[in-house]
Amino acid sequence: MKIKEMRALSIIQPGAAILMQEGCGIEERSWNTHMRGYIAIHASGSYKAERFKDKDIDPDELDYGAIVGFAKLDEVEGEPGDYALCFCDVIKLKEPVEVKGMMNLWKLSGKELNQCLSQLSQAQMNRILKSDIN
Repeated sequence: MKIKEMRALSIIQPGAAILMQEGCGIEERSWNTHMRGYIAIHASGSYKAERFKDKDIDPDELDYGAIVGFAKLDEVEGEPGDYALCFCDVIKLKEPVEVKGMMNLWKLSGKELNQCLSQLSQAQMNRILKSDIN
């Protein structure tokens, strides 16, 4: 089975880096989704200095405007206007794949998706294939 398309989520740095480092995390959004399963994690091209305050992370060492890995969207908690997207089982890419992101969940396909998937081991690919891809 080949994956032709996958949902992706853009996260402003250092949020994407923290998710990749910690292996799980929560991303706050104003919108809900019924989607569950693995999604591609995109490090937004945006840089906001205030997001690095009180964090021991050098913004110059992070990737921007690229898919940096995959994470399983396990559940969504909250109420209208204040949702927590709960991620687990992170798979970090060896090399980020440059691609322009979008707002909300968006579709990743074609050459960029193939560049991401080609970096995965067979075991990692099997985890993604067994999950509920929406």
